[in-house]
Amino acid sequence: MFEYLVPAVLLTGAFVAACVLVFVGVGGLQSARKFPDGLLQYYFYAIIFSNAFFVLLSTRDFTAAADATQEATFTNPLVGWAIRLTSLFALLASADQISRYFVRGRKLEGARVLLGLCFIVFWLTNILVPFLFAPHKMPVQLNWSYSLVVGLGMIFMASHTGALSIRHCRNAIFIFCALSLLFIPIRPDLVLQFDYSQGYLPGVPRFAGLAPHAIIMGMNAALGLWCLIAHPMHSRALNRVCWGIGLMSLILAQSKTVWFSFLLTLPVMLYCQHQLPSWGRLTASRHRSGLVLLGALVLAGIAVATGVLLFGNLGGWLDRFLGSQQGAQVLSFTGRDQIWAIALMEWERSPVFGYGLSLFDAAYRAQIGMTFAIHGHNQLIDSLGRTGILGGIGTLLYSIGLLWLGIRFARSSRGLSAALALSIAIRMVSEIPITLGNIGIDSLPYYLLLAVIAACMGKSNARAESTHA
Repeated sequence: MFEYLVPAVLLTGAFVAACVLVFVGVGGLQSARKFPDGLLQYYFYAIIFSNAFFVLLSTRDFTAAADATQEATFTNPLVGWAIRLTSLFALLASADQISRYFVRGRKLEGARVLLGLCFIVFWLTNILVPFLFAPHKMPVQLNWSYSLVVGLGMIFMASHTGALSIRHCRNAIFIFCALSLLFIPIRPDLVLQFDYSQGYLPGVPRFAGLAPHAIIMGMNAALGLWCLIAHPMHSRALNRVCWGIGLMSLILAQSKTVWFSFLLTLPVMLYCQHQLPSWGRLTASRHRSGLVLLGALVLAGIAVATGVLLFGNLGGWLDRFLGSQQGAQVLSFTGRDQIWAIALMEWERSPVFGYGLSLFDAAYRAQIGMTFAIHGHNQLIDSLGRTGILGGIGTLLYSIGLLWLGIRFARSSRGLSAALALSIAIRMVSEIPITLGNIGIDSLPYYLLLAVIAACMGKSNARAESTHA
């Protein structure tokens, strides 16, 4: 009798748990109806603050780890519950946003349909197809579906909700950066990486803050500054304080990729906001003297560079630099070339479906002896290694679509969409900015880009309707 009792109890418990989940979901959606713009706009608060909570409860200690890539270890049971609640909130808010869009009978714009289709193809070719057909299998992960639901929720976000999301993301990031800076005197072992020796600030520890990694800390600081440029605070004093917090976090994080993307996108944003002179204004009669001065400075710079090439020992300096540790890191992209070679090798072994979604998991890293290689460190190469040529095509199509829409709506978003799209494209060279395995803080710029594009599509649709009316 006991062998029949245990399955009955388990089935009853599963049925009760499913009913509770359904009632919680329905209740959450009904409560969300009380908010006219939905709850998805608060997604960035939930993700950022829950991540800070995770790090605070972790056992991370940079002073006790020789490896600069030390990952936080979570032992507190509250972390697991916080992850579940955050994921549940994101799923319910996204489902509510999708239902709002179709229930209210909004017209489907061509760009929104194209982006949604590209995203679904990207998800299918990078999750479902390799899960079914790749040679190396792994168990089903619930978090694979999270990125699909949240991504579609962002794509079908209303214009006003998208604009609110930008401001909420801005506010959450600066609160997060301020809290991270406050922990420097309180818990330096938690937020400062003292043994970092690859930066351009000698003797200055690398600032990881309450983020999982210093690169993510720097990326979020840059993201907050981009939002601040596009949507400044109402108070001038508060605006200056936020600039100070953001720049301090960005500089101390010491991420060269983030620095480069921020400096590259800054003039793009200023140009989209008409704060940089156009060619027509420069060639006007009243600006010709300034144009002549600019040309003279360019010629002087070329002359100096030519003199260094002809008479300076540039070749010797270059040989010394390339022979140094920093030069070797530049040539190898800080060891990423070895990771790329491994991912491409797995692609050659299984060109259509790739190795599988378990590529670069803990067991694989132990097998190849590279415990730090948590992914392929290149969006396209990682997709080819994990999911084969099908995943690579899906990644390429979706990346091109995001970049095109980001540039297309650059003016209407005050340069924010272009800055986000360009920064994601730059990070694709050495990182994985678009992840489908989680909806965490490392994917924040990507989800904000979707919200910004959705907001701009709503604005353009409203203008078109008013014009036809």
